[in-house]
Amino acid sequence: MLSPEVQLQPLFELFEHSCLEAFESLGCQAVKVEQFIPKTNAPCAWIDSASEELQMTLCLRGPVSIIEQTHPASHRGASIMQADLDDWIAELANRFMGQLKNKLLVYDHRLKIGVPQSCQALDLHEFQSRGDVSRRLFFQSGAEVLECSLHAKILVEMVTFIYHSPERYDSSGGGGLEML
Repeated sequence: MLSPEVQLQPLFELFEHSCLEAFESLGCQAVKVEQFIPKTNAPCAWIDSASEELQMTLCLRGPVSIIEQTHPASHRGASIMQADLDDWIAELANRFMGQLKNKLLVYDHRLKIGVPQSCQALDLHEFQSRGDVSRRLFFQSGAEVLECSLHAKILVEMVTFIYHSPERYDSSGGGGLEML
């Protein structure tokens, strides 16, 4: 039997591509870097999702400058209040998970997404203690780095990622919202 790390490798590859596409859709040029030192009190957000096969949590943590850079008001030169930044990083987590959800559709994984939450601190060790397999990615925009992490737990004996042509799916039912 394959280890969870091996079974989840395709998921983590899709996660990386989803993150890059999310940055691109926000007009933010980001490149993947190998590591960074998290800043204390950096804004954070997380969002849960699940399918019949998987349970996942996506987390974002990064400096205010990157959060501001992606905020729609920044393109108009408007100042952004702290409460708006807290809401926005939660919305970013939602968008990043939405990108991943869309990528997983052609692999027959249908995620139900929870409500994103912003917070002041994230303890990523919590996910290891509950048995999740984690992948942390770091994306640099300008001089700052945003951390994107995905924590996944397999809920069935074996999980697979078998690609199916998008034509297999009709466009009438794949985009609706489903809440956890």
